[in-house]
Amino acid sequence: QWTPSWDWITFSGQANYAQYSRERNGMDFSTNSAQDVQRRYLKQGLTLKRQRASFEMKVDFGIARTWYEFERSSHLPAIEYSQRNQSFSSRLFMDRSLQIGSERWRQTLEPRIYLLNRQFVQTNANPKFDDTQLLFSLDQFFTEQRQSGLDGIHGVRSLSVGLNSSLWQAQNARKVVEGGIAWIHYQKPPLALEKTKNQIGLEGAIHLGGLRLKGQRLFRGTSSAHDESNLTLGLVDSDSLLIELSYAKRPYALTKQTSINVQKQFNAHWLLFAHHTQDAEFDQTIDRFAGLSFENCCFSVKWLYRESIDLDPISMLGERKIDKGFSMQLVFKGLVAVGSSIDNLLKRKAFQGLLF
Repeated sequence: QWTPSWDWITFSGQANYAQYSRERNGMDFSTNSAQDVQRRYLKQGLTLKRQRASFEMKVDFGIARTWYEFERSSHLPAIEYSQRNQSFSSRLFMDRSLQIGSERWRQTLEPRIYLLNRQFVQTNANPKFDDTQLLFSLDQFFTEQRQSGLDGIHGVRSLSVGLNSSLWQAQNARKVVEGGIAWIHYQKPPLALEKTKNQIGLEGAIHLGGLRLKGQRLFRGTSSAHDESNLTLGLVDSDSLLIELSYAKRPYALTKQTSINVQKQFNAHWLLFAHHTQDAEFDQTIDRFAGLSFENCCFSVKWLYRESIDLDPISMLGERKIDKGFSMQLVFKGLVAVGSSIDNLLKRKAFQGLLF
C-alpha cells in the first residue's frame, strides 16, 4: 500500500489561510476470491480558515473517488467499478472567559455541519477488503466513511449537525469537562440494509488529574436493541504512559466487548503500543496485537504483530480461524506512506493521545 500526498498553502496574515490538498492511496493484494486486485483512491480538498479575536472558522470542500480492478478466477469475468463522493464541512470555534467563585475558567463552543453525497454502486457481491465497522464516536457523523478503510458499500446522502463544548481551567489550561451532541439524516438507496433515516449521538468526558472517563451513545431511532454504547476509562502518567480500558455494547451485532489499549513512550522517538479485545458474547479473545513506533523530523515507521478472528456473527458460529500477520508502515512526512496502514488499525481500536 502506498499513499503519496501533497499540500499547497497560501497565507493571508498569520492566522488565515487557504490550503489545497491532494492524496492518493494505492493497494495491491489478493484474496481467496480474487487475484491481482488493485484499489486506487484519490481525494482532493480545499480548506479555508479565518480567525478573529473571538472566533475561528474553518470550511472544507472535498472530492474523492475510489476505483477497483480485479479478476476473481479463470471462469469468472473481471470486475471493474468506481465510486465518487463530494463533501462539505464547516466548523466554528468560539471561546469565552468565565468566573466561577474565585477561579477563572474558559469555555469553548464548537458548532459544525457536514454534507456528504456518495455515489451508489452495487458492490455486495464483491469482497470487502478493509471495511470494518468502528466503535461509535461522534466524529463518525462528520466523515465520508463510517467504517474503517476505503471500501464504500452503499451510496448515501447525509446531513450532519453537531455541537461540542468544553470547560478548561484558565490557570493551567487543563480540560475538566467536555461533551457533544450530533444529529444525522440519511437518504439511502432502496437496496441499503440499514433503513434508519435519523440517528443521534451523544458523548461526554470528565478529566480528573491523570484519569479520564468517557462515554458515548448512539441512538439509531428504531429500538434500543439497535443502539450502541461504549465506556472508556483512561489513565495518563506524566504523558509517557497511557492505559485505556473500554467496554462496548452493540446488541444487534451480538457484540459485547472489553478491551485494553496500552501506550508507553520511552523518549522523543520510540513508543511501544499494545491492544487486547475480549468478546464477552463468545468468551474468546478476538483481537490482539503489539507494536513499536519510531518517529523523527523526516519520517516515521511502525512495526506490528497481530492475531485476530473474524467478527462476523455468522462466521463465528462455525470454526473460527485465527489470522496472524506482521505489518510495517513507513511514512515520509508530507510525501508518501508505504506498507500496511497501521494508523487505520490504531484509530479503529480507538488509540489516541501519544500516537496521534
